[in-house]
Amino acid sequence: MTTPSVTTDYGTDPFDRQSPKWTGGDNLSQWENSPYNPNFKHYNEGRLTAQADKLLALNEDLGGKGVRYMVSNEWGAAHVNEVLSKAFPEAYASGQLKAYHVPGNGMSGMGSWLQ
Repeated sequence: MTTPSVTTDYGTDPFDRQSPKWTGGDNLSQWENSPYNPNFKHYNEGRLTAQADKLLALNEDLGGKGVRYMVSNEWGAAHVNEVLSKAFPEAYASGQLKAYHVPGNGMSGMGSWLQ
């Protein structure tokens, strides 16, 4: 079995791939300056989809429950979900891949509500 090289942060459950994304706080101007905003000059959708592809492969190899992106504001979460649903329609539709809005307060307490 070949496991892809992936950089990620794990929550309390090592069988659920979690990746936080800081897209700014609940202030629209912070989202406008986020590298995850498609209007940002250095935006690169390919980096997001390449990471998701690697995390999905890792998740499958390890028998995990899914890949969860924790995104710091609603605009970012909506955009990440849009990108993921188009790039990975089957994984997204099955619930295996999804982004959640987690307020930009350090993203603490994620494990308790993502189960």
